[in-house]
Amino acid sequence: MKLPAKILARVGRKPGQRIGAKPGGGSCVDRAWAEEMMASGHMLFLRTINPTNAREHWGRRQRRAKTERNCGYVLGLGLKRTCNLPITIRLTRYGPNPIDSDSLPVCTKSVRDGLADAWEVTDGHDSPLKFEYAQVQTEKLSRFGVRIEIVRPF
Repeated sequence: MKLPAKILARVGRKPGQRIGAKPGGGSCVDRAWAEEMMASGHMLFLRTINPTNAREHWGRRQRRAKTERNCGYVLGLGLKRTCNLPITIRLTRYGPNPIDSDSLPVCTKSVRDGLADAWEVTDGHDSPLKFEYAQVQTEKLSRFGVRIEIVRPF
């Protein structure tokens, strides 16, 4: 699928450059697992971490959040064409290590903000977008990501 240059600029990629690829050229995701997950729905291959527990430089945290938000925005533009508001969206985190239930919304906050940006609404308590959260523990370190599913209109 070819994306317009305007959307690629928002994601921080040049036309022709793969989205989700490491700058060195290779992918850090298990390729067979990634193809299986993409065939069954909308998946972002992002390594989500809990920002409240992460000890990292503020600039690195900002870059990671911006990348996650822009990926959510691009995927949200595609989902926006297929359904109307109000809707409920389930964000499922895939990763080798489970996290506790109160950290799950924090890990996917930037993706949630990007989806709200795509629909041009806020994601507050009175928003037409409602979110549910789930997580699946994977067997390998190279299997991680966030699945985005439209659960139902509410």
